[in-house]
Amino acid sequence: MGAWARVENAACAQRLFAIADVLEARLSADGSAEREQWCLDNWDAVAAEVAAAHNVSLGVASHQLVVGCALRGRLPRVQYRAELVDIYDRWRRRTPGGLHSPAALWDDVLADRETARHGGSPFFALLHADGFAMYRVHGDAASKSVEVTKLTAVTAAAHIALWRVLLGLDLMDTITVDTHPADLLPYLLTDARRVQTTSSEDALWLRIIDIPATLQARRYQADLSAVLQISDDALGGGGTFRLTIHNGKARVAPTKDTPDLHTDLSVLGSIYMGAHRASAFATANRLRCNDNDLLRQLDVAFATEVSAELGYGF
Repeated sequence: MGAWARVENAACAQRLFAIADVLEARLSADGSAEREQWCLDNWDAVAAEVAAAHNVSLGVASHQLVVGCALRGRLPRVQYRAELVDIYDRWRRRTPGGLHSPAALWDDVLADRETARHGGSPFFALLHADGFAMYRVHGDAASKSVEVTKLTAVTAAAHIALWRVLLGLDLMDTITVDTHPADLLPYLLTDARRVQTTSSEDALWLRIIDIPATLQARRYQADLSAVLQISDDALGGGGTFRLTIHNGKARVAPTKDTPDLHTDLSVLGSIYMGAHRASAFATANRLRCNDNDLLRQLDVAFATEVSAELGYGF
């Protein structure tokens, strides 16, 4: 499915690029300047042609023309979009919290509308075989700053390479980025104190509806067997379940056995993606377990090789 999604996104980008090519050809043709004074100018003429060819409304065709021109103007070749989509898709498939990004969302981002810039420059982009960064420049000649709007890296090497370029940009006073707590950035600097956290907020809150199906959907880092009692005061969807993990796979079934630990659904949602530890919730008395060995097993089992990170805000 992922391969077909990449083919679909590439075809969509090629179509938008071709639409922009038609407009460029009209603008370059003899008599183009005079046609701009007509009731039906170059833009409207091309939009009408696109609408007829694709059986869409004039408004939809005009929107596709806007996106196509943005793609053509900001990216040297249309295949760069396909590469961005491919990198992001590889990243999100291995990252807890990574989200599928539909073609319409890529259209919106790459259109790079003036209203989305908030006083910044048009997008600049850095492309690595396993990662990319998109950023804007803010300020004037006296003081400039970089706003990294998206940095996606499939490998640590790509992550480091992109930051090396960003931190080497000339004449920039500061660089800002929205990132996750486990970002390697402070360790890349000789003075980690140069990295400052200016604000912190939740990125994703997970409410589990089907506990057995959800727990069985991911892989785990260690074996364990335990009976979990999960309360759900909001919707009454909790229960008591035996969780058995072997070779990274979980089996979960309702049981009447005596629970080994007690917690609520919000805590289970917090530890599910590996960003938080069961032992920390036990210390805070939000998870009750009298077996310290089991707590350590839970910490290891629910850990993830890749740190959790939200794909995009919504």
